[in-house]
Amino acid sequence: MEYSKKQNEKHMLSITKIFRTVLLSLGLLVPTSSVVTAGGTPREKLNINPVWRFTLGDPADASKPDFDDCKWATVSLPHSHELYAADLSNFLGKDFPKDDVSFPGRKVGWYRRSIDIAASALSGKVFMVFQGAMETTKLWVNGKPAGEYAVSGYTSFHFDLTSLLRPGKNLLAVRVDNSVQKDIPPDGAKCDYALFGGLYRDVDLVFTGTTHVTFPWEGPKAGIRLTLPEVSQHKAVVEIETALRNESNQPVKGTLVTRVLDKGGEAVTTAKEEVALDAQGEVMITQRTAPIPNPNLWSPDSPYLYTVETTVMIGYRATDQVHTKLGIRWCQWDKQKAFSLNGQHVKLVKLFGSFVWHKHETEDELFLVISGSFDMEYRDRTSTVHEGEFVIVPRGMEHRPVAAREAHVLLFEPASTLNTGDTQGPLTVRSPERLA
Repeated sequence: MEYSKKQNEKHMLSITKIFRTVLLSLGLLVPTSSVVTAGGTPREKLNINPVWRFTLGDPADASKPDFDDCKWATVSLPHSHELYAADLSNFLGKDFPKDDVSFPGRKVGWYRRSIDIAASALSGKVFMVFQGAMETTKLWVNGKPAGEYAVSGYTSFHFDLTSLLRPGKNLLAVRVDNSVQKDIPPDGAKCDYALFGGLYRDVDLVFTGTTHVTFPWEGPKAGIRLTLPEVSQHKAVVEIETALRNESNQPVKGTLVTRVLDKGGEAVTTAKEEVALDAQGEVMITQRTAPIPNPNLWSPDSPYLYTVETTVMIGYRATDQVHTKLGIRWCQWDKQKAFSLNGQHVKLVKLFGSFVWHKHETEDELFLVISGSFDMEYRDRTSTVHEGEFVIVPRGMEHRPVAAREAHVLLFEPASTLNTGDTQGPLTVRSPERLA
């Protein structure tokens, strides 16, 4: 079958776009005329990992739009301030770990890039989301300060860019300070690992309406929280807590629509709730779905994930929509079966870090995992997990999302809460979609 000239041109255009995307991701092509426009969904996420100008050091006036960065290196994210030999001999310094202030790697770095934004994309809210930066971060937009994040080098955070952006070209300047700061984790205690500075995870622009779901890192009750108050092989009920914020100067009324979708995208249950928010107000909405009959249960052998679709409707307009993965399952501890998943005994194995609890149950050894270089080791070491075995990873590893959707991973509360009595203890097990 011969291609027509029009079909051939379309095919070649697709190949060109794919090739351009690959070059951008490798940092081998600098975008010159891309313009961010409003999309067709109520929440748009634009990854801006390619292509940044970077310099190691702290030059004066680097936040100003007219600053000349043409001699800076061109990099794409994720990125580390400096790279070193595997033995880290020139990073740790001769006094490691006595004098961490003298570490060559604990420096300041700057990142700059421009981005074109259409006026239609500025009708709602615009946020710049950092999945991780070591260790403190300051952001300027068009020469004006957008904020500073100095809480932790491991947690995600965002800045509100709405009032600072303008139609057309905008300049983003980011200062990442990896010098030793004793009051900011992971500094403050002796470390037996190197803290490489830089924007070491993805950076995105997120566009929403003025009434939207909050980000999960804003607080213990922020974002979307999913629980299963009723769950068995016969039915499951999903409870959804959603934190909403109205950032307009007028009160609003609307509807929160939550659907649980199967893998094929079909709704298996739906919950609706009328909402009212004051001007610049916030509200927490709790919904409970009708039972899902005969749910597909999540397990190591069958890691089935539903999608919870949360839509904020103000009038007839959707102002935000968030998708959250959900694995339906239940867990239990007791003296006879040790750890059970969905009523079936599952062997737990040590994969990362140190033992924090060790107990013989017949011929099985149970291990809980407390620390380790999770992202770097995960894909290599999962080959040691055999059929019927399971890995538990501690809560506090939320900044390590690479294994979020893999078959053998759960999160658990700190080991000090463990109860190995006859009944289910206070251990809280969270499904992998909480990492997604």
